Amino acid sequence: AFEHCEVLPSIDLPNCSYVGSFAFKNCYSLTTVNLQNCISLSRGAFSCCSALTSIDLSNCSYVDNQVFTSCYSLTSIDLPNCSFIGNAAFNQCQNLISVNLPLCEYIGNSAFWDCSLLPSIDLPNCSYVGSHAFEFCWALSSIDLPNCTYVGSYGFYNCSSLSSINLPLCSYVGSSVFKSCYSLSLIHLPKVTYIGSNAFSSAPIETLYMEQITSVPSGYDP
Repeated sequence: AFEHCEVLPSIDLPNCSYVGSFAFKNCYSLTTVNLQNCISLSRGAFSCCSALTSIDLSNCSYVDNQVFTSCYSLTSIDLPNCSFIGNAAFNQCQNLISVNLPLCEYIGNSAFWDCSLLPSIDLPNCSYVGSHAFEFCWALSSIDLPNCTYVGSYGFYNCSSLSSINLPLCSYVGSSVFKSCYSLSLIHLPKVTYIGSNAFSSAPIETLYMEQITSVPSGYDP
């Protein structure tokens, strides 16, 4: 609808409940958006809105693939009612430092890929973390996933500041999930039954709890 409206500075849509695919893509001057009653954002809705700093999505429950990809100026996102984050939704939001997702259950592939300044994230209701979801989140030092059961391949690859992670219910850890996590010394995986190859390669783990694991795959190198 508004793709490539390159001088549009702000949008106020207080009664809008749905934003379609690529609706505001490449709106390079867009800095603020009010969508306080929006429930769903479709694919690429705000992708490449490189000046976007603030957006009100207090009632949004669904964020599709690539919605905020390459929104380089976005520093915080508050999604108190969101349950689904699609693939590459915040890919390369390189200034993102605060994320609130208290009800989110699903984090898609590459959702926060290269969010290099994000220091921590709390996902108390998340059960699924997709492949490459937090890859290259270099500043990420802690993450709490108390209800997560699945972490896809390369989920936390090269999170070089990550020192601890809580995964008490996780049963599946894909390949290279914690590879090159150079600060990771403690991990708690009491329910894990599957670990992919190279899951902990190059991580300086000192304490590892895996009470239910029955086999160790190739490339396992704590």
